[in-house]
Amino acid sequence: EATPAESVGKLVLRAREAQSRWAQKPLEERMEIVFKVKDRILDAGEEIARTLHTECGKPEGEAWTAEVVPNADLVEHWVEVIEDALAPEEISLDPMTYPGKSGAIHAVARGVIALITPWNFPIAIPLRTIVPALLAGNAVVFKPSEHSPRAGALIGKLFEGILPPDLLVIVQGAGDVGAALVNASPDLVVFTGSVPTGRK
Repeated sequence: EATPAESVGKLVLRAREAQSRWAQKPLEERMEIVFKVKDRILDAGEEIARTLHTECGKPEGEAWTAEVVPNADLVEHWVEVIEDALAPEEISLDPMTYPGKSGAIHAVARGVIALITPWNFPIAIPLRTIVPALLAGNAVVFKPSEHSPRAGALIGKLFEGILPPDLLVIVQGAGDVGAALVNASPDLVVFTGSVPTGRK
């Protein structure tokens, strides 16, 4: 069922509220929560493969090797590297100009990430943004392709009961819903799709 375009702005606001609380959690706690999705992916492997076969025509064997096992590994990978990825990066300062000073770049959450992805890898492509974005303290509002809505809903189901409410929001529909999402003032837009749509 398509999400009414006029409701997208409210959903983004709810995600923003959830994000502010999520970003305050210690990184170790976010890692512990997100890591639970690894087992969820493996446990749902048959459902994922079946859904991708019926919805996208992908052979079930290919779904296992391209969108089930690698995504379980993806979760584990990001949980292993996120501390280093977010660690403060020291920068050198000229001691003559800045005597006794030190500098560092600190990574902070962007806020609400709008994610729009295509139908051809409808589990793998979104998770490559969702997992590190959540670990880094962001919320994600995700619009899957209108050609693979069941796969998009399945991603929401993988995180259900693990994440706080409204931290990962799935909106369904065509270009009007995607446009409404982009126009709802997210902090970052991640888009995979055609060049003409990307330019729009």
